[in-house]
Amino acid sequence: MDVNKPFINTNFTYDERMYPRYDNYDAIDCSKTDMIPNNYSGIIGVPIRFITKYNPKQFRLIGILNHPKLNGKNMMSRILIQARNLSEGIKRIKISESSYKRIFKDVSI
Repeated sequence: MDVNKPFINTNFTYDERMYPRYDNYDAIDCSKTDMIPNNYSGIIGVPIRFITKYNPKQFRLIGILNHPKLNGKNMMSRILIQARNLSEGIKRIKISESSYKRIFKDVSI
C-alpha cells in the first residue's frame, strides 16, 4: 500500500444536516470522498472507492459496513474510517470489547 499518497483535501466541516446518520449503525454517511468533514472525530462511512485515495497517515480503517440503511433505504456497503490525530479536537474513539462486538455485528473486518 502506498503510504506516500497525498492527504485528501477537504474544505467541509461537519454539519448534521449534511451528513446523515445510519439507521443501523452509529456513524455518519459521507457520499463523496472529497466531502469528508475535516473536523469530525467519530466514525464515517464512505464509498468503497475511497480505498483508492486512502492514506493511512490521515485515516484509520475501522472495517466495512454491510447492509447500511439510511432513512429506511438499503445502501451499498461502506468503508468505515476515522480521522487520525491530525489537529486538536480530533480524538480516537475508545470502546470496550463487549461494546465493540455489539456495535460491529454488521461490520466485516
